[in-house]
Amino acid sequence: MVTTAGDVYTFGLNRFQQLGYPLDTPASTTTASSSSFKNASSSDEPIQSNPRRVVGALKKEVVLGAAASRTHTAVFTADSLYTWGTNRGQLGYPAAGTAVQVLPRKVTLVSQPVIQITATENATACLLESRDVVVLYHEAYLKIAFPLTPFPSKMQTYRPPKVGAKPIISKVASCGNTFAALSSLGDVFTFNLDSGSSTSSAANVLNTGSPSPFFTSPDGTSSPGSALARLTPRPQRIWNLRRKFTAVTDVGVGLDGSIILCTVSGHVFLRSKKYESSSSKGGGGATPMTPSGSNSSGGGFKFSRVPYLQRVIKVAANSTGGFAALRADVPLRFIEIEGATLSRDLLSIIPHWERIGPPEVEKSRKEKKAAGGEEDGEDSDGEEDSDMAIERDIEVAKKLYDVAEMWDLTWEVLTGGTDAAVKVGHKSIPIHKAVVASRSNVLAQALSTNRSLKLECSDFTALLFVHYLYSDEFPAVWDSRIGMPLRTYLPSGGKLDYGTVKNELKTLAIDYDLPAFAESLKRQVKNPPSSTLPTHLSSVLYLASTKSKSILPALQPDVVLVLSDSKIPVHSSILRARCPFFTTFFDDPIWSATRKEEAKQSKTVMFELKLSHLNGEVMNLVLEHIYRDAGMSLFHSVDRSTPEEFIDFTVQVLAAANELLLDKLKQVCSAVLRSFGSFLPSPSTRL
Repeated sequence: MVTTAGDVYTFGLNRFQQLGYPLDTPASTTTASSSSFKNASSSDEPIQSNPRRVVGALKKEVVLGAAASRTHTAVFTADSLYTWGTNRGQLGYPAAGTAVQVLPRKVTLVSQPVIQITATENATACLLESRDVVVLYHEAYLKIAFPLTPFPSKMQTYRPPKVGAKPIISKVASCGNTFAALSSLGDVFTFNLDSGSSTSSAANVLNTGSPSPFFTSPDGTSSPGSALARLTPRPQRIWNLRRKFTAVTDVGVGLDGSIILCTVSGHVFLRSKKYESSSSKGGGGATPMTPSGSNSSGGGFKFSRVPYLQRVIKVAANSTGGFAALRADVPLRFIEIEGATLSRDLLSIIPHWERIGPPEVEKSRKEKKAAGGEEDGEDSDGEEDSDMAIERDIEVAKKLYDVAEMWDLTWEVLTGGTDAAVKVGHKSIPIHKAVVASRSNVLAQALSTNRSLKLECSDFTALLFVHYLYSDEFPAVWDSRIGMPLRTYLPSGGKLDYGTVKNELKTLAIDYDLPAFAESLKRQVKNPPSSTLPTHLSSVLYLASTKSKSILPALQPDVVLVLSDSKIPVHSSILRARCPFFTTFFDDPIWSATRKEEAKQSKTVMFELKLSHLNGEVMNLVLEHIYRDAGMSLFHSVDRSTPEEFIDFTVQVLAAANELLLDKLKQVCSAVLRSFGSFLPSPSTRL
């Protein structure tokens, strides 16, 4: 194991001194012959059970990577390679006099920085920083030449100056006598190293102690045995890139030359030996086909795709025939939850605001967002939002001024669920009693004793006041950024005293006990008030659901939701504003009149809406969203013993939101389900 700090820890069997430190056991004797290990009983095996740090030459080194085989271990730092274990010619230094290397020793043959290593019992392959692959084998330094170009060697190709970098080797893997190399193009190469001669030579070195005649240096010069050049393998291309999605991203080598690889498309392929029927030879069963030679073009092997595996990014294999594939999670689309929509929905049920429609600034922003025209920029987001708020206030002020000028008696009819009015001068502005009364106790008491609220102010000030009660927002016309464009918009002869408007609003805020409103009026520039509307409506819902005796008549609910296990009293005006499902019913005058007549005959102020397919717990969560525009915080109070139960409940809420056409709540539920996606127990539940 290599830690992030660069330390190396080893544990396990130390039969070949591959752990990097001596163990004081009966089997850990000075003899290094393999026969002594074969005769040792299993109870005398030198075993290190707990991880132990390897020191020696690595004490002050920062190790970056490691590889281990059955007989030796190799690690590398930023500029050096170290090996230890039983020397079969793969440690990088002569076996004569160093048949067994107990402690880490630096390999001087490898002078270039190493970025990856892989090891077998007889060889150590290194991928250098220069992207060359060298193998320490049979006490030699072999440089492997890969045919990286996809064109035949006899073909001369033109390479434009702006073309991408030349293909390089990006990974090496090994098992047994087979080595595999992966190129940056996605091609796979393999080569084999004969273990027979290597093993016999290593045995001769161990037994005779004579120097090996096959020692080759990195510069290509060799000592008397230049015949080692004949041992240099010739790599074969076993996977050729045909299409972009077939490029290999990872490769592993397993038992008997089997290869596992994964492609850009996320699929997994296995290379295994071909089998031919032996019936033609007069015998039953099947026998593996043997490649015609080491230089054959993949003869005797075939690739087959592993079914039911997708999105695989890493693969691995071992020497006992096992394979593994690491699958990546599905890249989930970001679920963008809309901002606060409570004020926007409540404004939509005011009759005069519904007639003039929402600001054009808001429409253009939605269209731009739908078209994907908004650019992401953290630095400009704040300024853009501030400019958008000013533009919206200018347009709202203009529309409210138009309402004051265009007012006529037809606008005073109680439509859209309005059941009270704000009287200012000779005008009567229809309002919803439950919404306005929820804003303060003073307003609730005033509307409980009278169906109208009389204000002593100008028409424009009254409209600003009503706008704040429904949305927690109002245009600060005394701010020059808003007041100047509004003044130029006024018709010739039109006058609007901004100072008087501000003083009248201050008086209304104090008289009707609206501290957040009063606080926002203290400055000479736009100062958005703190949001209190969700809190006020949530308190109204709580009083209604608990059937509190202290609830004032103006806040009394007028609808009862009949569920499978309970009844919940609610307010039709808020349901009308927030839920398109209920809006469809309440906007039908015949439907509403019929229910109100039934309620009148039963001598009750409330009429029933039957939703017996929903339970109280689900509906309470839906109402929390409707009344206070709650998002992800809705599910903080949901207590379930297992993730499966939590997900099941969230799906029920999602189904209710889908039925009631609550788009924002559907987005919230989808985001919650995605957060718990890793806990889904089965594909059916996941679906």
